[in-house]
Amino acid sequence: ASGLLARIHPAFEFATHFVPHYFVLGLGLAVAALLARRYVAFAVALGLGLSNVAPLWPYVVADPPAIKNDGPALRLVVVNLDNMGADAQALDDFLQSTDAEIIVMTELAGHMEPAFARALARFPYRLRTPGNRHDPYGLLILARRPLETPIVHQPFGIDFPVVEFRFCAEAEARACVAVIALHAVLPGEDDYLRDRQLGFAFERARLAGMAGEQAIDGGD
Repeated sequence: ASGLLARIHPAFEFATHFVPHYFVLGLGLAVAALLARRYVAFAVALGLGLSNVAPLWPYVVADPPAIKNDGPALRLVVVNLDNMGADAQALDDFLQSTDAEIIVMTELAGHMEPAFARALARFPYRLRTPGNRHDPYGLLILARRPLETPIVHQPFGIDFPVVEFRFCAEAEARACVAVIALHAVLPGEDDYLRDRQLGFAFERARLAGMAGEQAIDGGD
C-alpha cells in the first residue's frame, strides 16, 4: 500500500522503511487506554509506539561530518528500484540523460531489466552481485570507466553482499576513489545485522583512507 501511495507523493515511501504509521497507531491506542484508565494497556501501547520511532533517532541527532575534498571529483547516484511506484520509463530517461559517472542500483526489480540493457552504450562497465532478477539486497553498478580491483564481499552470506571497487580519474595522476556499496537491512528489522553491515562498510572505507585513498560509502 505504501508503494502505491508513493506514486502520489514520495513522502509515503518512508512508510515502507520506518513504519511511522505504527507509531501513530501505538500513540492512538495509548491515548484510548489512558482515557479508559487501562494503565497497563497504556504502557504497552506507548512502548510499542515508541519502539517504531526509536530507529529514526540516530538519523535525527547525527551531525553531518566535515568534508574535506582535495581528491578527484565524481558524480555518484544511488537508485532504489523495488517499489510499486517505480517507473521503468523514468529510469530509462534518467540513464540516458544523467551526467553521473557511477550509478549504484539497489533493490533490483526484474521489470527494470530493459532499462539496464539500454544503458549499456552510456555505461559500458558494470558489476552485478549474484542473485535473482528480483533481489532486494542485490546491487548493480554502472560506470563510464573501468571498475578497478572489484570485490564482492560476502561476510554476512550471499544474500547481503558488499561491493568494493576503485574508480580512477583519467587525469590527475591516476587519483582513485574507493567506493563501497551495499543495501543494509531496514532499521528495526535486524538492527544487529544492520550495525554489522554498516560497520564492515565503514571499516573498508577506513582501510582505504589509511592507504591514502578517498572513500565513499554508497547505497541504501
